[in-house]
Amino acid sequence: MRKPVRIKARAQEVPQTREEADRLLGEIGALSREIERVEADLTDQVARLMDQAKAASSPLGEALKSKFAALTAWAEAHKGELLDGKRRSVGMTHGTIGWRMGTPAVKVARGQEETLVKTLLRLDLGRFLRTAVTLDKEAILKDPAAVEGIVGLTVEQKETFFAKPLDVELEQQATVLKITGREVQAADAA
Repeated sequence: MRKPVRIKARAQEVPQTREEADRLLGEIGALSREIERVEADLTDQVARLMDQAKAASSPLGEALKSKFAALTAWAEAHKGELLDGKRRSVGMTHGTIGWRMGTPAVKVARGQEETLVKTLLRLDLGRFLRTAVTLDKEAILKDPAAVEGIVGLTVEQKETFFAKPLDVELEQQATVLKITGREVQAADAA
């Protein structure tokens, strides 16, 4: 077995003064602006290509819709002889045509759900009703001390360091601390 090749990561110079940190922030801003420029160029190129593709495919799409509508009309008119009462599709020289049954779905008339619930209860058809009990996380966040110590339940909050250079929309972020309840633990940078 060959020994894995290890590549050493380049050491990062950590600024030693406020001026060096400010210069580093400026460099981050310049790199971020360059990335934004490259991405904007890519977006423009993609938009141009999309417009060209839409212009080229639009007449083809219209022809496809027209031909499919004609085939559908013919197939519906001849459905009985095509299916023989057993099959749902028919093989032809250039492919297969057929009909598929969709998945059954329950439709509730708009604004009628409450009335339907009462009707099902009145008709002793409660088996068609569902009751769900879930955690009220908003209430827990309002009073975290009340649930402190319950196994499996923690209130968590992360602290994030950010750097936002001037004239750059996006900021760089890294998670610095993970605060759980009253304990503060160091966490990996994300």
